[in-house]
Amino acid sequence: MDSPAPAPAGAHGPFVHARAIAPKTILYTDADGRDEIREVGSRSWRNCNAGNIRKGDFSINCGAIGDDGSFAIFSDEESGKAAIIALLRTTAYIKLTLKQAIFRYAPPNENQSEDYAKFIRDKTSIALTAVLPDLKMDDFRKIAKSIQVVEGWKPGTIRPNGPPAPLIGAGAAIGVASATQNWMAIARREAALPTHERNQWPDPGENPRILNYFKV
Repeated sequence: MDSPAPAPAGAHGPFVHARAIAPKTILYTDADGRDEIREVGSRSWRNCNAGNIRKGDFSINCGAIGDDGSFAIFSDEESGKAAIIALLRTTAYIKLTLKQAIFRYAPPNENQSEDYAKFIRDKTSIALTAVLPDLKMDDFRKIAKSIQVVEGWKPGTIRPNGPPAPLIGAGAAIGVASATQNWMAIARREAALPTHERNQWPDPGENPRILNYFKV
């Protein structure tokens, strides 16, 4: 991932790093430097974080590969749901009833906790009075899947990392004015990025965004 050489061709492998590069835009990178962008959609989907788990030691221990400033980013959807299960099985939760656990997970000062708990009950058929130690792993999977729905999982767009090139292979159909507007839109978007994202990094770091421009 730190090599200045272009990333190898082919499908990406498991992602090992991710970060926000623009509003509602997350850049994922695998160990060989292959990139993929998730943009728009819901925050939980962009972050592969089905439960909207906050960044911190817990999320890192559960395999988080980055964060968006507030919430953890996981390598894939299943890793995000596994983090929900891991959280519910910690000492802070495992002795609680399902309702108590949901009220702790989604406290009333930030959520409609009563409705949240009823939705979980209705989708899983698990009684709110059930205590977590008595649940089977399949029950935890059902709860995690239901939490994913409540937290607003909504897919957006997945695309390769790199600006479009409207002048290459476009033929005469694209006029000068149209092409200029496209490139200016790209330039404005790049200029709006944080300084760190659009500048050379001090040695021994290499800004993958700049490397990708050379590659493109």
